[in-house]
Amino acid sequence: MKKIFIVFLILTLISSFIISKNFETTYSLHNSFKESESSPKKFMPIDDLLVSTLGGTAGMLGGALLGGIIGNTFDSGWATLGYIIFGIAAGAPIGSVSALNIYGNILEKNGNFWGSVVGTSLGTALSYVLISTFNLEVENTVMFLIIPLTTGIGTTIGYNF
Repeated sequence: MKKIFIVFLILTLISSFIISKNFETTYSLHNSFKESESSPKKFMPIDDLLVSTLGGTAGMLGGALLGGIIGNTFDSGWATLGYIIFGIAAGAPIGSVSALNIYGNILEKNGNFWGSVVGTSLGTALSYVLISTFNLEVENTVMFLIIPLTTGIGTTIGYNF
């Protein structure tokens, strides 16, 4: 378990470093709102949606693992709360935004970092609404499909807005 935690922590630090390193040059206010001189942007490119959804899934699973480990160190009853807080509330949005922005940097796409942050926040809020509307339990598999998909959609729309 400690090895998985260390790998997750290292990957999080590396992705945060890459995003912060490229933030100043790629995502300044001047570049974020600048219109592209080439063809107009697609509203939701399928590759961006796939990358952000997979990133949200990886972030959610890694965050749930981390939350379970932290929750079990205090008491076994806290493990579910750790899964929810780290996995759902933090892991999916962070994974989705990180994956899409790293992917955009690699392909040198002009994306809006802050738009992706706002979009993933709205997508996460939408997942909470859907989960509470349909009374899904933590053990329900459908919940684990809704969360990365809604955060991925929100991130992709915000990134390409």
